[in-house]
Amino acid sequence: MKSYRNLQSLESYVIKQLNNFFPTSNKIKKNQVKKEMKFSFERSLYCFEKIKTKYFNNNKNLHLNTEKYCIFLYFLSNELYKAKKIEIAEKAYYLNKLLNGIDIFYEVEMPEIFYLVHPVGTVLGKAKYKNFFVAYQNCTVGANKNIFPNIEEYVTMRPGSKIIGNCRINSNCDIGLNAVVLDKNIKSNSIYLGDPNNFKIIKNKKKNIWF
Repeated sequence: MKSYRNLQSLESYVIKQLNNFFPTSNKIKKNQVKKEMKFSFERSLYCFEKIKTKYFNNNKNLHLNTEKYCIFLYFLSNELYKAKKIEIAEKAYYLNKLLNGIDIFYEVEMPEIFYLVHPVGTVLGKAKYKNFFVAYQNCTVGANKNIFPNIEEYVTMRPGSKIIGNCRINSNCDIGLNAVVLDKNIKSNSIYLGDPNNFKIIKNKKKNIWF
């Protein structure tokens, strides 16, 4: 595939991967996923066009850029889920987990625009996410007592950080390296460092650099 704008080549590539990784008797055919592939591709292009980092945009081969392909596979699993094609959605979700080491279940509603920076080990649960969300490697967003976080626009999770439980992370916030936010609200334009027993919050004077 010469360019990620070649949807037909991408369709064939993804279907081959799904059938090879999951060699069940129910082989996936193009006509089963054509609509969902198109929607996922369009969602991906819209998201990618907003990401301004040089490295991300250097490689236009979607299937050979792990960050782009990771985002695309999430969109695909989500579109298949919304179309009630659960068995194929499971496979697309699982493929993303196998190839990229990330866990974003197909029921999770990610925003239209987000960025995953070499996201090995990241788990993103059923929080409410707004646009311009960024997560690095080994990040976790999850529930405490069945309550998930609410994450506003321009929130960045640095490597190893966690947002758990009844949290509202307001706009333009940075959750620091290995920081843990548990059942706590963070006001806009803040940098949160530490954990629930020993934390500090300082003013975030910088704007998000990825979009």
